[in-house]
Amino acid sequence: MISRLEDRDRKLVGITVVNMSRQRAEELERVSYAELGDKPFDDDLVEFIVSGLVVSMVWGAGRDETG
Repeated sequence: MISRLEDRDRKLVGITVVNMSRQRAEELERVSYAELGDKPFDDDLVEFIVSGLVVSMVWGAGRDETG
């Protein structure tokens, strides 16, 4: 995935790997997917998030634009 974005002239600005707590995963799900209401995948999504490591990435504009 990283190389595909870099091939599109994006720059990886930051990356972190975390083991997310259930409380944080439930908060993330509630805030990020609030507009979807009580969809049946809610519990499955939280279970998936807490099942392993989460990799968070921040991507910047093209290399030429960031110097």
